Amino acid sequence: MPITEEVGAGLPGTPAVDADGAPLGPVTGVFDDDHTGRPEWAVVRVAGLERLAPLADADVRDGRLHLAVTADRLLSAPAAEEVEHVSHADSVALYQHYGTSPAGDTDVTPAG
Repeated sequence: MPITEEVGAGLPGTPAVDADGAPLGPVTGVFDDDHTGRPEWAVVRVAGLERLAPLADADVRDGRLHLAVTADRLLSAPAAEEVEHVSHADSVALYQHYGTSPAGDTDVTPAG
C-alpha cells in the first residue's frame, strides 16, 4: 500500500530501516511527487549523511519506516543535504540508481 499524504506528513523523525531490517537513521524530510502530490522520497540521515530513499514499496510499521532498499544502495545515492525540490529528471535518475520505478517494480536498470 503506498505511503499516503497523511502518513508522509508524519514521517520526519521516524526511524528508518533498510530492506534487511538494519537501522539507518531518522527521516528528516519528505518530498512529494509534483503530479500526484503523494509522498515519493524520504530524506534519511544515514552515517551522518542525508540521502533520498524511494517510498515506493516502503511501509510504516512498528513505529519505523521500512524501506525496500539496502543501506549500501542508500549510501551510494546522491546527497540530499541541500535539495529543495526533486524534479522529474531528478526522480528518473534516482529511480535508475535504485533500479526501480515509482510503481515499485524493477523496470529500469540500476546505476553502478
